[in-house]
Amino acid sequence: MGLVFKALAPVRYVLNLLLPFTKPATPIWRDILHSVVLCTLLYYGPEISRLWWVEEERREIPDDGRHQEPINVADDTNPVPEAGPGQVEVCQTFYHHLTETDLIRQIPRAPTPPTQPNRFQYVEDDSDADDRPPHPAPDAEDLLPAPVHPLQQIFPHIFPNIAAPDNPMEFPPPPPPPPQPPQRPQRPQPPPPAQRGDRTVGKKKSASLQRKEERRAYNEFMRSQGNAAREAIAAEQAERAGRDAEEKRRREEYVRQTEERQRKEREERMRREREAEEERREVVERAEREVRRRGAVRLVELAARGKKGRDEAWVEGVLKRGGVLGKGNGAVIMITETGWLVRVDEGRMAKFWEAASKEAEVKDKLEMEDMAAVLGRVLVQQSREKG
Repeated sequence: MGLVFKALAPVRYVLNLLLPFTKPATPIWRDILHSVVLCTLLYYGPEISRLWWVEEERREIPDDGRHQEPINVADDTNPVPEAGPGQVEVCQTFYHHLTETDLIRQIPRAPTPPTQPNRFQYVEDDSDADDRPPHPAPDAEDLLPAPVHPLQQIFPHIFPNIAAPDNPMEFPPPPPPPPQPPQRPQRPQPPPPAQRGDRTVGKKKSASLQRKEERRAYNEFMRSQGNAAREAIAAEQAERAGRDAEEKRRREEYVRQTEERQRKEREERMRREREAEEERREVVERAEREVRRRGAVRLVELAARGKKGRDEAWVEGVLKRGGVLGKGNGAVIMITETGWLVRVDEGRMAKFWEAASKEAEVKDKLEMEDMAAVLGRVLVQQSREKG
């Protein structure tokens, strides 16, 4: 095993030199630059090799001096000189090698002359009709354009002054072709690809085409499903928007009706509160007035003058909240257990003591109940006298 490692050590050393990121001591920027250079060589290497091979093949082909520089006939800036005798012979040789079909394809037709009035038409003139004979009509051959040499039609810039032969289609026999140098055998060209509808494919290609068609059909199906789903979502959103708008309108109508009902209830409640406040104020004023005048008044009488359903408890609560009860101005206003509102002042107390002294003469001892009964009789009697 040690011998194997020793034999592979040079290979490992060479690989470490060629490949990046193999030495920990190497800076990272150098490894990155090494990777970029290596990738560039691998990418452009085949193209460089092909160009070098083409250049080698071009160098192997012998140069016999027959390669001429191409003539730019479309360049009008540099005028082309007329052909010399040697160039005429070369073009004559090229012309002899052409077949009739090549001449028919390459030689352009003569341009059609424009329509012009007959220059030889005789015009009658009364002044010298007898002295001048009429001009004869020209022949058809005189009106045809002059024949042009085929080489002049092909190369008008090189051969401007070559005389045309009598019959352009009759050519002298071509000279034998010069011997060709041995050429390097060319690589066989692959046959042209068959048309898409006529070519025969193998099993793998057929399976690949079938998978491609299945993917296309699947993608088309998924696209149609997506379009249908989007249309369904759009329709659902439109329907939901309509429902939301209807629900919003219904809620606004409900809120409006609720606010209107609450407003009416609030107005009705305020009206009832004003009426109740007015009624309570009337009860308080009537109670103060009656108790000041009579000294005592029954709560039943005050409740009877109010609305239907008022009782002594309601009148008592109104009087308590109205501040009628209590002590003030040398008098005490209170409500008895028997349902009387009484006002006790100094005059009524004097009458009470007088009645109590008479009651004490009858009874040896007066209890609190007896004194309360005496006070009640005094107040009721005084109230009846003034009522």
